[in-house]
Amino acid sequence: MANTVEPVRVRFGEFLLDLADERLIGPGGPIRIGNKAFRVLRALAAMRGRLLTKEELFETVWDGARVSESALTSVIKELRRALGDDSKAPRFIGAVYGRGYRFLAPVKDEPAGEEPPPSERQPAVQGDTEAIEWVFWRNSSWRFAGLGAVAAAVIASIWFLQRPDASGTRVRIEPLRVIGNNPVARLLSQNLASELSRLGVANNSTIVISDARDPATAPADYIFAGEVQNDGRAWHVAVRLIDGARQILWSRDFSAPAQELASLRQQMAVRTGEVLVCAFGARSRRPAGTDLATLRPFLAACETYNSDWSAARPVLARLVEGAPRFAQARGMYANVLARLAPSGAGPEQRDRLKREAVAQARQALRDDPHIGSAYGALAAVIPFTAAQLPDKDAILRRGIAADPVSAELRAPRCMVLRSLGFGADGQSECERALALDTLSPGTVATLAETYAFNGRVPDALNLLDDARRSWPGEPATSYVRFETIARWGDARQALAVLDSSGGDSGYRPPFSILWRAFLNARIDPGQTQGAVQTILAHASGAPLEAQVTAIRQLVQLRRLDEAYRIAAALPADAGFSRAWFEGFMEPFRADARFPRFLRQQGLTQARVRLRGRPDFCAEPGLSRPCPVTPGGWMHYGR
Repeated sequence: MANTVEPVRVRFGEFLLDLADERLIGPGGPIRIGNKAFRVLRALAAMRGRLLTKEELFETVWDGARVSESALTSVIKELRRALGDDSKAPRFIGAVYGRGYRFLAPVKDEPAGEEPPPSERQPAVQGDTEAIEWVFWRNSSWRFAGLGAVAAAVIASIWFLQRPDASGTRVRIEPLRVIGNNPVARLLSQNLASELSRLGVANNSTIVISDARDPATAPADYIFAGEVQNDGRAWHVAVRLIDGARQILWSRDFSAPAQELASLRQQMAVRTGEVLVCAFGARSRRPAGTDLATLRPFLAACETYNSDWSAARPVLARLVEGAPRFAQARGMYANVLARLAPSGAGPEQRDRLKREAVAQARQALRDDPHIGSAYGALAAVIPFTAAQLPDKDAILRRGIAADPVSAELRAPRCMVLRSLGFGADGQSECERALALDTLSPGTVATLAETYAFNGRVPDALNLLDDARRSWPGEPATSYVRFETIARWGDARQALAVLDSSGGDSGYRPPFSILWRAFLNARIDPGQTQGAVQTILAHASGAPLEAQVTAIRQLVQLRRLDEAYRIAAALPADAGFSRAWFEGFMEPFRADARFPRFLRQQGLTQARVRLRGRPDFCAEPGLSRPCPVTPGGWMHYGR
């Protein structure tokens, strides 16, 4: 390059690399890629077609840290997906076998002040006099603005199958009115409107974002509105849901210290999203003519339905008593009871909660056979053991057939399918669940974990990076993020999480002694023997979950004998079956001891009751081929 100063913006083909803002922009707007992918793309583009060796990339992007070549390969695959590049006929990234990569497309520097094309501009921000109307099904360019690329693709795949029509619920989302002249408050207002709009799209509603004073605005079934203010010390937000007759159905005030904007946004999006799902989404089934005295407490219960079961329980109990034909409320009440049952004070209380959950769920289905939460309750009370997984799956399948837009059925079925060895089918259910409920950290965590263990590590990390920004410190997503990095990412970064917050607001992974030994072995293979001894010592007599963690770590360290030593001592049907079907456990499955282990864990018996062959049956190197018929599993492992 003639300049010694790096350009601010670099254009190639239909893409633009914004170096100052660290983002990749395509024809439809910003494209989410990971930090390592951005740095690799930046380094390749800077070479202007000259070869960049693997060693130079490791030195530049990984700062000289010792990582495997698979880390670079994964980043290159991520970039090719983002650019739509074909490795067999590449337009942008060419591979030089055994040596490195070069950038193939012509690269043009752009001055910092040049006006970006329309696809790169941010949408207007709602102001006191600015009017915005954004009808999602008419504007594909910004349909998924602000959402990670992986999650956006998941939602898009469902969106085109469920395109709303004029007969659907019409919801008008008015960006929060900003009190005072605060640009950050304006951004908060627009981001919340965008997040709630994605939720509406996923639930098959026609969404309009508009200025409340726009005289051309069409009537709406529901209106979401409110105000936001920052007094310099704290945020103050008031929101409300209004029906077409301008009656307030639900309202809530939120506040947070000025420095805790991310936490405030998380709380608002999740709580408001839960209410909107009950108002016009998957949980909106209610008797005709439901009065305000019934609807208002129902929406209040929805606010804590997934986040605080104990708080939702008494409100739903009163609703069921006062409106006995409100099947949706009864089904949700049953599901809350089922979720609370495992934490009961003793066996007697746990059994009582399960019995009541089943009775309430059955009554809800007698009143309305399409209540997904009632099926969810019936499935939740069944233990997660191999012997009963087919029963759990059968209930979830019936529920999905009756209520296909219920995320609370698809997410648990994803876990059941993974536990039965159907990883690809499980991933599909997880993707559908996230498309239907974009504001659930638990669903994001389940899908990200599924991606990671199916070999899609960059996709998993993209989802989890988005989740960390939206839900800092959320245990479900924080643990999946830690484990993904610990197994396949930068081991030193994972090790730092054990010693500090790691950016996750004080989150600490469980079984830190096991993880520390494993990570030290990844960083320095010379420490493997000592790490194995530490893992074996601390797994002995530890809780079952710690023993399963130890088995998986030993497999990844290629110590199968030690892994099977712990596995052989596990109790029959220990309830951790999905661990054996994860992608990196392939050496464990190829071992001659695996068929007998499957039998010990009750999975061969479960297979007799199921049609279809699990994914691992197609893997090469199995010591014993899978049976071709369900009945053949009767003798597998003898």
